[in-house]
Amino acid sequence: MICICPYCVNDLPSNLKNGVIFCPKCLRTITSNKENELLSAFRLIKKKQGANWQQLKCHLDLDDSDLELLKKCFEEDDMTQQEFENYIKKLLCVNNT
Repeated sequence: MICICPYCVNDLPSNLKNGVIFCPKCLRTITSNKENELLSAFRLIKKKQGANWQQLKCHLDLDDSDLELLKKCFEEDDMTQQEFENYIKKLLCVNNT
């Protein structure tokens, strides 16, 4: 589920599970896909300066593998938003081929 814009960190008018939503701040159209879900979740973690991982998992309806990926990138690797975005794009590109 996507609750903040993966591009500008603005709260979206409603949570997005499936479909498309428009961000009124950055004027981008956001689709519900794995990349946007992970980017949005990572931005939310950064915005809150950390996370209660189980609450985050429930709130965003994340599966265990996505939660572990976010945890690793945030806590262990201390990635910036840009590093995470590049990593996710490469990861999803490799997994889709």
